[in-house]
Order: sequence, then C-alpha cells, then structure tokens
Amino acid sequence: MATSRVSSNISTVVSVLHLIFTILAIAILSYKVYYLEGELSLIRGEMHPGWGNGISAPIQTSPPLTTAVTSEQHESVRIRRVSQRKPS
Repeated sequence: MATSRVSSNISTVVSVLHLIFTILAIAILSYKVYYLEGELSLIRGEMHPGWGNGISAPIQTSPPLTTAVTSEQHESVRIRRVSQRKPS
C-alpha cells in the first residue's frame, strides 16, 4: 500500500515539473520570437511608433543580391540582339 502511495506522489511531482518546464519553454521561445521579430523589423526599416521616441527613421535597404536571370531579362537581351543584327 505504501508503494502505490509513493509512486503516486512521484508521478504527481513529475507531472507538475513537466507542466512547469513546458510553460517555461513556451515563455522563453515566445520571448525569443518577439525579440528576433523586433530586430528584423529594425533591420528591414519598419520602425513602430512606441519604440524609442516614436520617431521613425526608415533604413535604406539594398535589393537582394540574385544571380538568377528572369525570363523578362532573357527576352530583352534576345530582342536587343535581334535588333542589332538587322540592318536599319
């Protein structure tokens, strides 16, 4: 009888600890996401009124560096080549 009481107490303690650690992990992850979202907003130049003095100064961002050529660029290059070959 005493064995079942001890195992019942242990399982209750384990369940409570699991609940506490789960809530703590969710809170930490939520804070991390909130903090990183704020940093990304600053990097992107999306200042929110309420941060700092409420003055928003947009940050100039450069376009993404891509080496992929779009189909429109292919088309314009092809048209340019064809027009250069034709005698005017």
